[in-house]
Amino acid sequence: TYLDHAGASLYPITVLENYSKDLTNNSYGNPHSNSNIGIKTRDEIDVIRAKVLQLFRTDSDTYTVIFTSGATEALKITAETFQFRSSLKDSSDVGQFTYLQHNHTSVLGMRNVDNVTKNSVSVRSIEPEDAFATITSFLQDSSQQNDQMDSSANGNSLFVYPAECNFSGRIYPSDWPEGVQRGALENNEDKPTRWFCMMDAAAFVSTNQLDLQEINPDFICISFYKMFGLPTGLGALIVRNSSAEVLHKKYYGGGTVQLAMASNPLHVPKSELHERFEDGTVNYLSIIALRHALQWLQDNGLTMPAITNHCFKLAKFTVENFKRMFYANGTPAVVIYSETEYDDPRTQGPIVNFNLRNVDGSIKGYSEVEDYAKISNIDLRTGCFCNPGACQQYLELSDEEYFYNFREGGHVCGDTVDIVNGKPTGSVRVSFGLYTRHVDIVHFLTILTQMMPIIWKDPKSDAQLDQEEQPSSSPVLSESMWESLAEPVRITLSKIKLFPIKSCGGVYVSSWPLDNRGLKYDRQWMIMKESGLALTQKDEPRLALLTPILDLDNEILTLTYEGYPPCHVPILRPESEEANALVSLCYTKVCGDMIQARDCGSEVSQWLIKVFGLKGLHLIHQLEHELRQSKNDGKSALALANKAQFLSITETSVTWLTENLPETSDCFKFNIMERFRSNLLFQGNRSPLEENDWQTVTIGPVNFKVDGPCSRCNVISTDPATGQRTNEPLKTLTRICNGKPQFGVYLSRDDDCEDSDVFFLSVGDEVIPSK
Repeated sequence: TYLDHAGASLYPITVLENYSKDLTNNSYGNPHSNSNIGIKTRDEIDVIRAKVLQLFRTDSDTYTVIFTSGATEALKITAETFQFRSSLKDSSDVGQFTYLQHNHTSVLGMRNVDNVTKNSVSVRSIEPEDAFATITSFLQDSSQQNDQMDSSANGNSLFVYPAECNFSGRIYPSDWPEGVQRGALENNEDKPTRWFCMMDAAAFVSTNQLDLQEINPDFICISFYKMFGLPTGLGALIVRNSSAEVLHKKYYGGGTVQLAMASNPLHVPKSELHERFEDGTVNYLSIIALRHALQWLQDNGLTMPAITNHCFKLAKFTVENFKRMFYANGTPAVVIYSETEYDDPRTQGPIVNFNLRNVDGSIKGYSEVEDYAKISNIDLRTGCFCNPGACQQYLELSDEEYFYNFREGGHVCGDTVDIVNGKPTGSVRVSFGLYTRHVDIVHFLTILTQMMPIIWKDPKSDAQLDQEEQPSSSPVLSESMWESLAEPVRITLSKIKLFPIKSCGGVYVSSWPLDNRGLKYDRQWMIMKESGLALTQKDEPRLALLTPILDLDNEILTLTYEGYPPCHVPILRPESEEANALVSLCYTKVCGDMIQARDCGSEVSQWLIKVFGLKGLHLIHQLEHELRQSKNDGKSALALANKAQFLSITETSVTWLTENLPETSDCFKFNIMERFRSNLLFQGNRSPLEENDWQTVTIGPVNFKVDGPCSRCNVISTDPATGQRTNEPLKTLTRICNGKPQFGVYLSRDDDCEDSDVFFLSVGDEVIPSK
C-alpha cells in the first residue's frame, strides 16, 4: 500500500513500456549535434517544451521551460543569477530575499549562495499567517499599489513560497504572486524595490492544475517524477519571459554560447533563454521519457481537476476517520497537523500529517509507526520532510528546543530519534495520488487499529466508554508485585551464540574469548551486494540458512548451505603477507558507516552467487584496524553489528512472548528464540522485559553497560529453519508493546582493557544486573 505520493508518484507501466519500445526502435543523440539524429532529438525536445507549457495552460510567448535536474537545481539557479542590485550603474542599492517560513530546505539553501551573502542582500522569513494578512490587506486596498517598473533603480527583491506545503498540504492563495509583484511585502517606503515572485510548485502540480493564465509567478520550479513517477533527475525552471532580464548568469557551459574564446574571457551567450541556461547536454533521454508520460495523461483522458477531486476525497476520508479514533479513557488517538478542515480542495492538498498518541496522551514516536507500517507493507513518510519551518510550528518546537534536539538529543534529519524530552522531533505523513484507492485507506486505518487499542466514535458525541478501565500500558509486572517475591534470584548465562557472518546463521559455543569489538570473530564478515552495500535478511531471508563454522586451530571459516558443497575460506591474519597480497581491499557501508574490508576472493564469491542466484556477491572481512563506533554511546568499538557489541535476551521474556502468540500463529514456537539473533541468553530472572530497566550487567569477570533496548524490524519475521517470512512474532510483539516492538537489550564492554588482555565468557557464568 503506497501512501507517499508527495515523496514521489508511482510510474504507470504503460509509460515504461512505451518508453522502452521507443528506445528500442529509435535512436537519439546529442541535441547539440547537427547530425540527423541530433536535429531529430533537438526538435523533439522543443516539442516537449511546448507540451509542458500547454499542460500548465500557457505558451512560449509568455513562459520558457528551462530543463534542470529537478526543482532543487531550479531554485539554486534562481538564487545564483537573480539580480538583487539596482539597475543603475553607480548605485549601491540592493533588494531583499524573502521566503515563507514553511518552505522546503532547498529554498532555505538559497540564503547561502554568494549572490545573496556577498551582495549584502537583506534576508527575512515570514510566517504564513503574516503573509496571509499582509498580502490580503494590500490587495484589498488599491491605493497601496506600487508602480514596480519604476522601482527597479532601488534594486530587485525576490519572494519564494510553495504553492502547496509539503508538510501539511496547505495550498496558498492564487493571488499571492500578483500581490507580491505589486509590492505587498515591501518594507522600505523610502526606496521601494521591484518585486518578483517564485513559486515552488513541486508538490502542487502532482495532483493540481497549475494554470498560468490565472496566476503569473515570475519563476516556477517543478520535478517531473513528482507528477509521473518518472523520469527522475529531470525538472524545470519555468521563467516568465518578461522577468527573464533580472536573471544574470555568469557561468556558461557547453551549448550555451554563440562565441567563446580560450585566450580571452570574451563570450557571447545564445539568444534563446533556455539555451543560455541549460549548461552542457540536457538529459535528453529523460526528456523523451517525459513525452511518453505527457502522452499517457492525454491518452487516458485524465484531467487535473478530476485527479484533484479524487485525491482530496481520500484525504478528507482519512481525516474524518482520524477524528473518530479514541482510547477507552476518552483520549483522542491522533493529532492532526493542519490549518484547514479539509473542506475545500482549493486550500488543502491530499496530504495528511499526524502523530499518534499513547493512552496517557503523550505522543507516540514516529519510528514506531513507521516500523509497524513496514511490517504491514505500507509505505509512508516520517520525520520533518525537509520542511523545518513547518515542522517547528506544528510540533511547537522553539529554536532552542530544535537545536537542543540536535546538539544534546543526537537527532539529525532522517534518523529514528523521534522523541526528545517527551516531545516529538517529527511526525508521520500519508499522501495520496492518482493510484491511491479507497481500499488502501481502509487497509491503513485497519492497521492502525491493530497497533493500538482504539475505539471508534463520533468525536462530537459523549464518550460512551469513559468509565471503562484504561488498558494497561505495560506488559510487565508492577514494581510492588516484583518486590513481593522475596525468594532471591540467581541469573546465569545459559547460551552463547556467535554470528561470524552478518545476517547469516550462527553457532553455539560453551565458552568464547572477547576482543575489543565484542565476541571474537562475531559479525566480522559480511556478504556484499553488487551495489557495494550489505546483503541482509531484509533483502534475502535465505541468509538464515547459511551456517558458518569457525575452525580456529586451522584458521578456516567454512560456509555451509544444504544442497551445496561447503566452501572454505582462510582466516587471514592482518600481519601476514598473504593477507596483503592475495586479497583486494574494498569499501562498503554498514548502518551509515563507511568501512574498509578485504575481499575474500573469487571462489567464495562464485559459491555465494550459485547458492543465492544473485550476481555480484562477495564475502568481505572487516580489517582489524577498522573500528566503527557504537550507535548508542559513540565510544565502544564495533565489528559489523548494527548498533552495539552484544545483543542479549532473557528466557523469561521469550516465554512471555511465546505465550502471547495466537493459537493460529504462523510461526513455530519451539524455535522462536532463534529469530532474535542474540549473542547472550540469560535465565533465572522473574519478570519479562525487566532487562529493559537494567543499567549495568556483570557476567562472570566482565563488566558491561546496557546501551538500551533493541527495536525490532522484520528480520525476526524470518523463520531460521526454513528461510521463509511470517507475520509473527513481530505483529504480536508490536501489539503487546503498545506499538514499540522492542525486545532484548544491547550491551557494551564497560572496562578498560588492552588488546593483550583476554577475557572469556562461559555458559553458567553468574549474571548480576543493576538498575
